[in-house]
Amino acid sequence: MNSSRRGVAYGFRLESLRKLSDTRSQDRKQTLLHYLVDAVDKYYPGVGDFTEELKISSAHGVSMQTLAQDVQGLRKGIDLALFEREKQASNFVLYSFYNRAVRKVTRLAEIYKKMDEAYTKACTLFCENPKSMEPSEFFSHFRDFVGAY
Repeated sequence: MNSSRRGVAYGFRLESLRKLSDTRSQDRKQTLLHYLVDAVDKYYPGVGDFTEELKISSAHGVSMQTLAQDVQGLRKGIDLALFEREKQASNFVLYSFYNRAVRKVTRLAEIYKKMDEAYTKACTLFCENPKSMEPSEFFSHFRDFVGAY
């Protein structure tokens, strides 16, 4: 039962979580999700509380492509500010703005890099490709499963 032409299955795709409530028993009274909830409650009490630990409310609306473009746009803006600062070397307001902006953009770029690394690690953990799956799609699998659970 755990093998096919493609080999042995070691896990499942995240999209399969949505199908748990669609798969019904022969008498059509119970879904696979109902069975899973009952089995977890019976054999692994306390594990069913995982829904309280997951905080994905805002994570499902993030677009990596948009964030990358925004960070790149901020970096280009810093380059333009540097150009203006060099043209107006005696302008203290521009000088102080540039220094504050560079620190903030650098910090944002570091946060973006950490977020990208964490997202890549999470996708890899679930055998998903972070380059082809946006966070909105990735986290919606979990949001929908928790909502159905």
